[in-house]
Amino acid sequence: MMLQHTALWKQSSRAAAAVTAAAPPASCNFFSTEAALKKEVAQNVKKQERIKYFKVYRWDPEQDLQRPYLSTYPIDLNDCGPMVLDALLKIKNEQ
Repeated sequence: MMLQHTALWKQSSRAAAAVTAAAPPASCNFFSTEAALKKEVAQNVKKQERIKYFKVYRWDPEQDLQRPYLSTYPIDLNDCGPMVLDALLKIKNEQ
């Protein structure tokens, strides 16, 4: 019984050694310095979309039968300035 247990332990330790000796997959990124890691994280944060939805109350006074309504516009804050006016100008320019 003890002999079987020892043989199983040797097999499992060999398998563990083979796993640890294998090269990391190509998708793994290892950074040599903390600055390189921070730079990569900052780039990934910038790539994420930050969508904000703006609801604009619209009304055309020249059309008698049209009632006021709300229009919703999605704005990616990475493509726009930090002010509300920047978002409104972006909406206006894209129309």
